[in-house]
Amino acid sequence: MPKKNDFQNLIKKIKTCNKCPGMEDKTAVLGEKNGDINSDLLFLGEAPGRLGCDRTRIPFHGDQSGDNFEELMESIKISRDEIFITNCVLCNPVNQKNNNRTPNKNEMRNCSHFLEKQLNLVDPKLIATIGATALKSLKYIKNHNYQLKNNCGELLEWDGYKLIPLYHTSPRARIHRSKEKQKEDWKKLKSTSEKLDAL
Repeated sequence: MPKKNDFQNLIKKIKTCNKCPGMEDKTAVLGEKNGDINSDLLFLGEAPGRLGCDRTRIPFHGDQSGDNFEELMESIKISRDEIFITNCVLCNPVNQKNNNRTPNKNEMRNCSHFLEKQLNLVDPKLIATIGATALKSLKYIKNHNYQLKNNCGELLEWDGYKLIPLYHTSPRARIHRSKEKQKEDWKKLKSTSEKLDAL
């Protein structure tokens, strides 16, 4: 029960945040729909997508990135009620045309203490970062030299956690990492998760 109360208090605190210029009208996506706060596996994405998470309030759901994420989860027989999913920036960053954009350094820095609180709360055995921005965002908590193109699918150590960097599930990312390669990466994720659970 204390863990659930801590999560509810964190949600309330995040809703009052107005640190990022241009995001004052945004509502942070963090709540029960993020998943199981007792999960051993935590997925970390970039930011809520305008047509996906920002609209549905469910991380990686409702747009093409969400469809691909759910397909990859299905490929390794993992369901949403077994995992916790969050983003390094909890509000939806958009450009002047109201299209999604990559979070900037200040936005990642501003949200990093909320991310750190989520990691401490869930305390997963394994973190899977989805995309280069998510991997980079961890540097604002504790520095590392990992790069997605060099370390994709590898089991790494970061700040006392086990970490596996994965490519983003957006259609654009498949230019760099094919669907078949991504499925192989996720198989590694599943087997690593199972080994850690057995310890």
